[in-house]
Amino acid sequence: MLTINLVERLHNMTEQSYGVTFHRTYSGRDGCNCIGLSGSRTEINNVISKTINEMINYLFGESLEALDRGLYDEVHSLRLEVHANIQTLINYKQDNMGLDVIFYWPDIEYLAN
Repeated sequence: MLTINLVERLHNMTEQSYGVTFHRTYSGRDGCNCIGLSGSRTEINNVISKTINEMINYLFGESLEALDRGLYDEVHSLRLEVHANIQTLINYKQDNMGLDVIFYWPDIEYLAN
């Protein structure tokens, strides 16, 4: 089954980005225990943009191969997953932290493998 691990992709992208920190457990104003990214607003937006771009590239690459093998339902499921992940990423909450900010997603808990 084709799938995308959004948390893993965000975590990997922050490791490649200077100035953005990945938080496994952030308790936002609403008391959630969720993932977050802290740093400058610009750098966090760059991480989100790169993550979305990576998911879209994955979708196109995997879709072409899967369509060649006749896996139409797999491609449709992956497309829906990418769409849902993009919607999740752009619907973050944020808190100010002095000069920096933290973007967090109350609906995404970090689950260690």
